[in-house]
Amino acid sequence: NKMAMELLKIKPNGLKKILKKAFKKRAPLMIVGPPGIGKSEIIEQVTSELGYALITKFPAIDDPTDYKGMPWVDRENGKAQFLPFDVLLELVNAKEPTICLLDDIGQANMSVLASMMHLFQARRVGEHRISDHVCFVACTNDKSHHAGVTGIIEPLKSRMTSIIHLVPDLEDWVAYAITAGIRPEVVGFIRFRGMEMLSNFQPTMDLTNSPSPRGNKAVSDILDLDLDDRDLELAMIQGACGRGYAVEFDGFKRLFASLDDPRRILTNPDAVNVPTNQPDV
Repeated sequence: NKMAMELLKIKPNGLKKILKKAFKKRAPLMIVGPPGIGKSEIIEQVTSELGYALITKFPAIDDPTDYKGMPWVDRENGKAQFLPFDVLLELVNAKEPTICLLDDIGQANMSVLASMMHLFQARRVGEHRISDHVCFVACTNDKSHHAGVTGIIEPLKSRMTSIIHLVPDLEDWVAYAITAGIRPEVVGFIRFRGMEMLSNFQPTMDLTNSPSPRGNKAVSDILDLDLDDRDLELAMIQGACGRGYAVEFDGFKRLFASLDDPRRILTNPDAVNVPTNQPDV
C-alpha cells in the first residue's frame, strides 16, 4: 500500500532525541532534507546541550588526498608517512567527546566520497587512528532538491548506522523560534498561516527563494535592520522567502501592532484591549 512505500520521516524534536542517543554511542548517522530546514542547526544545538565539542568539515571543497594526509619523509627514522591535515588531526588528537559534522556531503565528488570510507570503516586518517571520542554525522540534500547533489555511493551509505529523512514541523519550529529570539511578527505570521509559509521548498534555477525555516530566520534579521522604508523591506523579504510570502507578511505586519495574541485574549480577556472598531483585526 501507499504507506508501506513512503519513507518514514522524522520531525526536529524526534531527530534531537535520536542524535542525543546516537552521539553517546558513537553511531554515525546521515541526515537528509531540503535546504534551509535546520539540519546543521539541530546538530549544533544537540552538541551544545550535551557539552560536546563540534568540528565541521565541508567535503564539497575537499580533495581525495585530504583524507590520507600529506606525504612526509621522516629521515631520522628512515621511513615515509602521511601527516593529517588540520581538522583531521583534531579528530586524531581529540581528548573529549567530539562531533564531526560532514556538512553538505552530497555535493562532494565521488572520488572524495570514496576516500572518506576509511573514516567510517577503519576510523583512520591514513595510518593515524581517529580518537574513540569522535562521532561522525553527515548532512545532505537529496537529488530532487537541485542543490548539486549527484548521490552518495553505496559503500559509504552502508557504513552509516541509519539515514534519517528530516521534515520541518510547525510546533517544533515555533518553540525553537521563541527561544532563539526570532521576531514575534514572524512567529505570529507562521502560527497564523501555517506550514505553507514555514516550509514550501520549490527548487528552481531562477534567482528566487521559497519559504523555509532558514528564510524565516532571515526575515526576522531583515526586520532587525529597521529599514524604515516599506518598499525596501518588502523587497528584502521577497528575496528571503519569495514574492507570495512577502505580500502576505506585509499585510500581516501592518495588523500586528493592533493584534494581541488570540490565546491571551481567550485565557485573560479582561486584561486585553480587544479592538472593536477594526473588523480585520
